[in-house]
Amino acid sequence: VYKQFSDTQVPSFTTSYPKFIPGDSFVTMQLQLDRAGTVYYVLAPIEKTGTADEYVPTLVTIDKNTNKPPVLDKVPKSGDVLEPKPPALSKPTNLAVFEQDFASEPEIKYGKESVSTSQRSVTVQGLKAKTTYFAYFVLKGQSQKLSEVLCYQFTTGDVVTPEITLWERSPEVQVTTTTSAKLDWALYANDSLFPLLLSEFKPLVRDDKQSEYLGNESKLFPGITKPTVLDALTTTIMGSKKSVFDVYANDETIKSVLEHIQVGQSAGEKPYAGKGSLDMVQNQMQAVDCTKYMTPETQYYFLAAARNTQGSEYSFKAVGNVHLPDTEPPQFLSVTTTVDRMASEAGKDSYTVPDYVWSQSPASYKYKGAVTVEFSERIYVLITQNGQKTLIELNGKDLVDHLDLGYGLTVTSTRPDAPVGSIVTLEFTGATHSTTITFFRDGAISDSNSNTNPSGTHLKLTFDANRKSGTGVQIADPGFEATWNN
Repeated sequence: VYKQFSDTQVPSFTTSYPKFIPGDSFVTMQLQLDRAGTVYYVLAPIEKTGTADEYVPTLVTIDKNTNKPPVLDKVPKSGDVLEPKPPALSKPTNLAVFEQDFASEPEIKYGKESVSTSQRSVTVQGLKAKTTYFAYFVLKGQSQKLSEVLCYQFTTGDVVTPEITLWERSPEVQVTTTTSAKLDWALYANDSLFPLLLSEFKPLVRDDKQSEYLGNESKLFPGITKPTVLDALTTTIMGSKKSVFDVYANDETIKSVLEHIQVGQSAGEKPYAGKGSLDMVQNQMQAVDCTKYMTPETQYYFLAAARNTQGSEYSFKAVGNVHLPDTEPPQFLSVTTTVDRMASEAGKDSYTVPDYVWSQSPASYKYKGAVTVEFSERIYVLITQNGQKTLIELNGKDLVDHLDLGYGLTVTSTRPDAPVGSIVTLEFTGATHSTTITFFRDGAISDSNSNTNPSGTHLKLTFDANRKSGTGVQIADPGFEATWNN
């Protein structure tokens, strides 16, 4: 005789289950049964109307024994044995929880999960913050039998969004958050910013903050006549780490900026350069290396959005001037000399010496004129002394002071008080054949980032009066030739 066994016993929660871990707008329910089955759940908020025991449940809830809503203190907060037992309810019925016909009531969340003798975590999103919920459960095993309704309570927390701090340390951006957080970021080139970032921020301020914002705008953005969304993202509220955007942006603007960080550009917009995400630990700095997303001589904005790991509200921050640092020293490009020939005898300039006389022995004369040197970028002098490096910004007079000049040569800058750029013009007198000008006598040529080669970058200009062809014919006026040690 063969008879199939059918388990008709309804499952039960094991000791200490269910458990609730509420966030600001979600709850994680930890479920475990004494035998495999299905857990049907309904989560419905209650509205407190007075004292702790006065409330109105969104879903009609009636205690069988009192024919009233159960006393709140008698509704357990978990399956712990020290909690009160779930009250016996006449409403909602176990069939109502099982059928879950609540599609027309958006505040009520519901679902079902297969659960066994191992813990199962179920997270339900979209709850209201700082709100007490009743959690109604009906358990079902292999048979068609349903358990009675088991009612518990939990309360969601206040919304605590992380505050973001960003530091531009190109090619990295350093990031911290004030709470553990999931952080998303995107990198946009300055010429690829999506239009919303450049829109005026004032029309995008949330309605309930309009008056406050208008009263504070000039203090928040001193010197800026029409602050943009980008200004709001990069400006931190004094006394906090929140951005102006965090405090004042309306929901539609928040949603759009978040989409551009998490998803990317909309149709017709230029793409982001790179994006990613980080799992942040409270107040622990992480660095994002943006090198592979950037091209030289382009600046970028780094946009970040973070939410608490137990929440869903986002905070925002942005930082600019992210770039690929210049790691190359300045390069020598060209040297050009203009000269007046000047006889070695005092009082005789070149024009008193006939060309046929001068050309027979150009190295016998002294010369005056101007020499122009062009570099690939603005130059500085980098002085190393006792292992310490000092970068000096130069004007025309300073530059001359740092030159190493050959005997008898006098040099002045055509712009003694102006900052030295990438083109340097010097006037000279008393130049003789083979005299030199060396950049620099006490340091190396450098850029603003102290870039020079390991042995120092130097330029030596040597005056050549004998610019002759192979047959000995003078083919050019005297001038400086460059020897570039980079």
